[in-house]
Amino acid sequence: MQSIAALQYEKGEEVLVKVGVSAVDIAGARKNVESEIPEWDFDKVRKDARTAWNNYLSKIDITTSDKEDKNNILHRSVSYGHQPESVYGCRRTLSRHGP
Repeated sequence: MQSIAALQYEKGEEVLVKVGVSAVDIAGARKNVESEIPEWDFDKVRKDARTAWNNYLSKIDITTSDKEDKNNILHRSVSYGHQPESVYGCRRTLSRHGP
């Protein structure tokens, strides 16, 4: 991924920036940001992002008494387990012995 930004602003001036990402092209990134963040309400975007992450993370259920093991399982779950609901459509439960 490549990016560049050039900004001109006065000291104390508020700067608002939206960032779109696409693995394909700039047009896709523009389409993504326009559909995913159509407004300029930062607090709403932050609230919606927090809600989406909480919904995603609530599907992970880890059972272990070892805090370090729990953190490792959580990191693997987030890294490798982020699959679209439409593909798997189920709540995942991971333990140190696997799914």
